Amino acid sequence: MWSDKKYVDYLVNILLFAVAINLFHYGQFILPVICLILFVDHHFRIRVKNTKIFVILCLFALSFFLFSYRLGIYSVMGFCIPMAYYIGGNLKDNCEENIRKLIYLLAFGMAVLLVLDCCYELSYWYNDLSYMFNKPSHYDFWLRVRVRTTIIAANYYLLSSCIYYLIRFEENKKTKWTGIVLFLFSTFYCIALGRRSSFLILFISLLFSFTYDLLFIRKKLDPKYLLYGCGAFLIVVSLLVFNLFGIRDGISQIALVQRFIKKGLFTERFEILKKSLPLFSKYLWGGQQISSQTGALVHDLWGDIYDYSGIIPALCMLIYSLHVLKTMYSYAGRKKTRSSFSMLVLSWFVTCSIIFFLEPIMSGSSIYLIIYIMIAASLDPIQDQ
Repeated sequence: MWSDKKYVDYLVNILLFAVAINLFHYGQFILPVICLILFVDHHFRIRVKNTKIFVILCLFALSFFLFSYRLGIYSVMGFCIPMAYYIGGNLKDNCEENIRKLIYLLAFGMAVLLVLDCCYELSYWYNDLSYMFNKPSHYDFWLRVRVRTTIIAANYYLLSSCIYYLIRFEENKKTKWTGIVLFLFSTFYCIALGRRSSFLILFISLLFSFTYDLLFIRKKLDPKYLLYGCGAFLIVVSLLVFNLFGIRDGISQIALVQRFIKKGLFTERFEILKKSLPLFSKYLWGGQQISSQTGALVHDLWGDIYDYSGIIPALCMLIYSLHVLKTMYSYAGRKKTRSSFSMLVLSWFVTCSIIFFLEPIMSGSSIYLIIYIMIAASLDPIQDQ
């Protein structure tokens, strides 16, 4: 994937896996090591696919640091963004197989962290699973302290975006079943976390992938799948309506279900944004002045960056986001790309984009943004050598 030398390949992949599981919560600090390895392996030459985009991301890093350094060491996290672009753009060959391997490596790594978090909690609550599914706070495996469930659930999104492809199109049985087992385990834990957004993203991913599959790959619906779906739906409805085996009572006690019953898909995010927007022109240079006045983080990627470090980094990230959108548009139209692989890439992009509109990713889960940029960079067309 990365080099003609196998030991370089193994080393980079191991380090990337360590980034994905956010090893000891220092995943970002592994990026400079990977960059150095690739730099040396390429005979001390910096290779980026698009020089203009790389410069914009470097400007993001510098301005993010300059306007947020008073807020602590986290200000240096901006430099991880161009590093991620450099790493993702240095796949030896950005063929479908290598990009797919990169997505799997990062998705499986993030899911493993969810499994570790789950196992850590199970070691305490295995005698009372109902408490685990209803308690308001959860613990991080590395820190052994309570963390926001938003941060934990971010590790679920990447795998959920490619689970349809894994089940439907992945030919390597070992990879397929590894992904499925990780998905089932992490879904179990996400129910305990009570995050509605996790299942909204999963639903959108499955719906998008199925629709794409139906329109561009199958091009017709096999009646037996419709029959299977109707049968499964009737079984579930019967279990709930008649409360067979006490299933309805048990499910209704889960915190996630109670949140859906009470609030549905309603979220306070739009109210927060409505309060934040008038303050944008007043606090152009960040400093978390907006969130301190509203009492909540701005719940989208660009607004979060604006609140943290001001207008310049936010504009840089907006330009990069539009660049990725353009890349995805051109990628979807490539005739040489297999339809199934296009479905995987577009499902990943759609779900990631939705998350960027729902969560304060930069300050809440920068690892997720770093991994997004790695994958996006691997898809970039080569413009500069």
